[in-house]
Amino acid sequence: MEPIRVFLLDTSRDYLVLLREALGREPDLLVEDVSRDGLTAYEKLSAQRPDVLVTELVLPGLDGLGLLRRLKSEDMMPPAIVLSGFYTDRMSQALSRLGVAAFLPKPCSVTELTQRIREAAEGRVRLSGTDLLIRDALLDFGIPAHLSGYRYLHSAVRRTMEDRSVLRGITKILYPDIAREFSTTGHCVERSIRSVVSRGWETGSPERRRNRFGTLFDSLDSAPSNARFIATMAEYLQIGYARTEFRDRSAGF
Repeated sequence: MEPIRVFLLDTSRDYLVLLREALGREPDLLVEDVSRDGLTAYEKLSAQRPDVLVTELVLPGLDGLGLLRRLKSEDMMPPAIVLSGFYTDRMSQALSRLGVAAFLPKPCSVTELTQRIREAAEGRVRLSGTDLLIRDALLDFGIPAHLSGYRYLHSAVRRTMEDRSVLRGITKILYPDIAREFSTTGHCVERSIRSVVSRGWETGSPERRRNRFGTLFDSLDSAPSNARFIATMAEYLQIGYARTEFRDRSAGF
């Protein structure tokens, strides 16, 4: 089986050395090349076409966002993982629109990075229409995709949209199923979802939440429980998805 060819892009020579050594210890990963500026990376990427790109955003010559936009417009963008200490909600939206596979804040664990690289290479991060709806709704609530626990919550909402009965056994059915999907424990899934819902409630923009969800969460004085949040979000998205399908069919799509 051919190893996953990875291209690393960061301004720090020392950081590139550390990443290259860490990924080099993984038998299924191969660091094909590295670069420290966007323009050089663009030239190399145009010729090499790696399986996965891992890039910083703050780069000389051509910044990470500009590089990704150029690659996307020329249909040359590989599955990309952004690994950066620079983050804003607007940046997260821009990266999502570009189809970036994952955003990981610096510093991140090698285990997390290697897992995301494998997922990106296998195409598991490519989002369906339903997944895009979930992602955008969670972001508007204040839960961006780079947060630890986002993947568990995303999976919980998607599973509930498919079968609402899973909420009748949230601790005995839903959490264990998600734990098996991500090779973790049900307790970790429950705790991580609780954390991201609370963070979204506390740090997300109330105005943005109100613009997206109307009065759906107005009756709450504190962050909703996991079950209530998952159920409410799934029901809200199912209604929106049905309207989208009806509109598209009516337009002849």
